[in-house]
Amino acid sequence: MLTPLYIIFAVIIALALAQWLWIILGNIKKPALVVSTEEQDDLGIIDILTKKINTNGKVWIVIGIIQTIASILWFGDILRRVQIWWFIPFLIILEGIKNIARGFKDIKFSERLWHTPTKIVKRYKTPAAAVEAFIDNIIFGGVIGIIGCIMLQNSRRFVKKNLEEFEQIENDFVREQNQYR
Repeated sequence: MLTPLYIIFAVIIALALAQWLWIILGNIKKPALVVSTEEQDDLGIIDILTKKINTNGKVWIVIGIIQTIASILWFGDILRRVQIWWFIPFLIILEGIKNIARGFKDIKFSERLWHTPTKIVKRYKTPAAAVEAFIDNIIFGGVIGIIGCIMLQNSRRFVKKNLEEFEQIENDFVREQNQYR
């Protein structure tokens, strides 16, 4: 049985790691861009999406850390009680690691958007990634993973709502890149 001391210890470690990651990942600066007034509206929508994706990435990392730490603590308790269920914490650890990787992937994508605003529509047009994350976290990750899924769905909804603007931004960028070749 998990004692209250283990639970308090796990919460303190998870909060400390979350705060540390939030500080480190929060210090990532977007590059300064010099743009004309016509492009400012397009960059405003990119800025909003970048912030959404970056925040979502940070949340996925925190969720993954909490899942991993909780399942490590749970693993010791499971081994003492019921030895047939020993594999469940391993599945949760794997889901936690997958969520951490998902978070870093989102942060990297949000940084890339400032340099090359492409593949936005492709990434968010189909619900495959959101459905996969939702099913994985329901089955393996527990209720806490639903928070990241909601934020992912929020970013997806934002792109779908402004689909024409994002398609125009991508087309303009590709046209501009082909012009310089």
